[in-house]
Amino acid sequence: MRLIEELKRRKVIRVAVLYLVASWGVLQVAALVFEVLGVPNTSMRLLLGLLAIGFPVALVVSWFYTLTSAGLRRDDGTDQESGSASTAARRINVLIAIVLAVAIGVVLVDRFMVRPGASFAEKAQRGDADVDDPTTGGDVTNGVAPPSTASIAVLPFANMSDDPANEYFSDGLSEELLNVLARVPQLKVIARTSSFAYKGKQVPIADIARELNVAHLLEGSVRKAGGRLRITATLVRSADSTQLWAETYDHAVEDGFAVQDEIARKVVDSLRIKLLAGEADALEAGGTQVGEAYEAFLQGQFERNRGNSPEALAAAVVALDRAIVLDPLYAKAHAARAFTVANQAMNAYVPFEEGFAAASADARRAIELAPGIPDGYRVLARIKLYGERDLKAARELLARARDTGGEDATILRLAMDLALRAGRYSEAVDAARRVTSLDPIAPQSHTTLGVVLWYDRRFDEAQTAADRGLALAPDRPGARYVTAVIALSRGHAARAVSDCELESIEWQRKSCLAIAYPRVGRIDDARRELVELQKASGDGFAYQYAQIYAQWGDARQAFHWLDVAEKVGDPGLILANGDPLLDPIRQDARFAKLIERLGLDAA
Repeated sequence: MRLIEELKRRKVIRVAVLYLVASWGVLQVAALVFEVLGVPNTSMRLLLGLLAIGFPVALVVSWFYTLTSAGLRRDDGTDQESGSASTAARRINVLIAIVLAVAIGVVLVDRFMVRPGASFAEKAQRGDADVDDPTTGGDVTNGVAPPSTASIAVLPFANMSDDPANEYFSDGLSEELLNVLARVPQLKVIARTSSFAYKGKQVPIADIARELNVAHLLEGSVRKAGGRLRITATLVRSADSTQLWAETYDHAVEDGFAVQDEIARKVVDSLRIKLLAGEADALEAGGTQVGEAYEAFLQGQFERNRGNSPEALAAAVVALDRAIVLDPLYAKAHAARAFTVANQAMNAYVPFEEGFAAASADARRAIELAPGIPDGYRVLARIKLYGERDLKAARELLARARDTGGEDATILRLAMDLALRAGRYSEAVDAARRVTSLDPIAPQSHTTLGVVLWYDRRFDEAQTAADRGLALAPDRPGARYVTAVIALSRGHAARAVSDCELESIEWQRKSCLAIAYPRVGRIDDARRELVELQKASGDGFAYQYAQIYAQWGDARQAFHWLDVAEKVGDPGLILANGDPLLDPIRQDARFAKLIERLGLDAA
């Protein structure tokens, strides 16, 4: 009891309460500020650790020192200035009340004014201002329109197999089911990146539906043992978490494609969307009845979705090659291989001409085998755009893809690319915004929107959009390059250098630094980055060398490397007509001749 009395006399208990309340207030304010600024979560953990370390220090100080009218004095064990002690106690009580009021106020503002029921993902999707949603045609309140009844997100099916390596199968089945539903024109289907953001997370259905702005969710699980499958699927109405239907399927692995179509049909029926006969037939086209081929296809998709690293793309090609060997008539496997090999060529992992030729052959075979699905058309359109700079053919193929498969995020991205390369910037921005509606918490959706706005020379808006993408995924490869070049266009050289240095893709980091370093007086460092890039990549990045020299003001070298890019078939040349990094040489007569020679002037 004497210890408690002494703790009270020395105001240790009051100080402890004040410290805890103040720490809670600091954490509430920091959480709000860090979220708005996109500060990584590790900063919150660091702050919490510092506050925890400070707690015993505050208690020790309060034991040995007391607050008097003359300031802090060492406590010698006697009641010095009892009036002052009483005043100090009252001051501590007032401080506790003030800190509590401020912290509670911050919580209320955050909850009801800054984001009424919304997550940070939603704020990143819509921005701070009220806008009109071009995909709904209606007014939007606080940036989010009520979800359409005909809208759905397919959550990644859980892998219930004993072997964790079977995760590729559950992921692949979920993605294929999503792609099947995306071909229904009346149905809004959230893209894979946003749906898969919830993989492995225990998030309430209502929260997921609100963040993705959909009326329905499809979830399920896959158990694979040997050659047998058990698939469960549940369709949930998000407004009240009501199950519209739930079913379990027991089949052989080779029936996986048929089960996927059966689930898709039941989703469509439950949402009361009437399919035309042609659309119903399209749900079955392009698949396989060979179980091992289906597995290899899903493995290829799984590898490709790991990113555009040389290793991931090479592993994807190996798996897709196996699927095609097992079933040469598997149209979807041919289309997926075409997309993957085209990515290898675009990243200079294989020779441009060789890679695009192989990809084109695969895409044409996919169209020949299944002309009623969009897969082959949209891949071939992409090859025509980047591999051959044939915008007319790409537009025609895009129209065929839309006719056969509606308008999902993949087709919208292709439409955005075509509009961007043709200089139709408002059309490209509109398509990019619609992509963010279908893929709202995918970092690349916002990064891509930033790129499109950058091409339209709307630099401030571009930085805002790109920074949203960066806040959602600070370590995403390629994101720092985009924020850096936009910052350069805004005259923010220090920010650009900082972002360049954090870019994880080596060729982007080096080309970015070669452009940014001279803006802060580091000419020698810039030249070193260019030399190292050329030594590692040869002519593979000729277009990037042209960008660098254009930014250095060396038009002769810039045009030299544009000529080299043309000779080696560098796909980067499709960017030339509107590329802000080539603005310093845009008025040169040689530039107009180049654009005419490339066939981009008629775009």
